[in-house]
Amino acid sequence: MVRIDSKNQKLDAFLQPKLLQTTVDVNSVDAMYQDTNGVLSSGVDLTRKSSNSVEMPKRRSVLLTSVRTLQQEIKAETHTGLQEVFQKHSFVGCVSRKHSLIQHDTKLYLLNSFLLSKELFYQILLFDFGNLGVMKLSTEVPIYRLAMLALDCSESGWSETDGPKEELAKYIVDFLETQSEMLLDYFSLHIKTYCILAEW
Repeated sequence: MVRIDSKNQKLDAFLQPKLLQTTVDVNSVDAMYQDTNGVLSSGVDLTRKSSNSVEMPKRRSVLLTSVRTLQQEIKAETHTGLQEVFQKHSFVGCVSRKHSLIQHDTKLYLLNSFLLSKELFYQILLFDFGNLGVMKLSTEVPIYRLAMLALDCSESGWSETDGPKEELAKYIVDFLETQSEMLLDYFSLHIKTYCILAEW
């Protein structure tokens, strides 16, 4: 195995063009970091423009206490050494369907990819809450079918005492349909006629 310096430039730096130019008012930079909770103040306005001068959507600030509390808990529990490992690592490869290897400095780390992905996406949802991009699907997806797939999975924890899977799946469909406006606003998930829509 070849030992590498984590500070060396990687090939992917040449493959990803830098399309976004960030324009920031110099007077507003101080205001960005004055919030004691570590979350951007609502008064900060960052305008991002791409190379073809199309204005990118502006980030909304989150004012929900529950979301901000969860964000603060994650920040308080952050391990700086582990954070550095993930910021400056090199991906080595997959060991199995569940594990992968990364290298930081001269050390190799074996990761549980499933647990790492779970935590990663949880943090992305929290820190991008209300600012998630829209994913367009090729076809609309019936929620009932997704619920049945989830209930069939052993990780769901379903047992016969919970009731028939079909009734639970129907409840999930009805519940998500009633929450469709909130799901669209906070998570960019468009639900209509018991399906996650592809185009809208």
